[in-house]
Amino acid sequence: MKIKKDTIQEISKLSDEGLSVRKISKKLNISPSSVYYYIQKAKKEKDIVIILSQMREDIEEIKKAIGIETIDIKKKKPEDYLTIEEASNIFNINKRTLAWYLQTGKLKGVGGGKGKSWLIPITEIEKIKNLRKGTPSDTLSESKLKGDENEKRDL
Repeated sequence: MKIKKDTIQEISKLSDEGLSVRKISKKLNISPSSVYYYIQKAKKEKDIVIILSQMREDIEEIKKAIGIETIDIKKKKPEDYLTIEEASNIFNINKRTLAWYLQTGKLKGVGGGKGKSWLIPITEIEKIKNLRKGTPSDTLSESKLKGDENEKRDL
């Protein structure tokens, strides 16, 4: 027998008021086993909601403890942050390079989850300049130049 949603809500309400399974069963003309089933199901759902709520609170505490800031990028980008695209244009650095710096922790940023955009705090600009000076391509260019000089000496 299929029970309507409003009847299930009534079972939960009567149970919360302290009525026994037998009394709810008689009042709603439903088998005691069905009443018991829906009471247990409602308890599990309430427990899950409580657990999820506690997990959210724990996650927020952990984020604060380790210094992770949460910003809703969809609403509005705060003025003291740059997008990867903005930083890429300002410093003439490839967007993928900036994303790699953020993913590896060389730069601090907000966001960057699966399919999410990164925001780079303005305070990280100095790091971007320093990282730019020591990029592997710059080091490689210097070693190539030194190698060319060594080859000339050998001649």
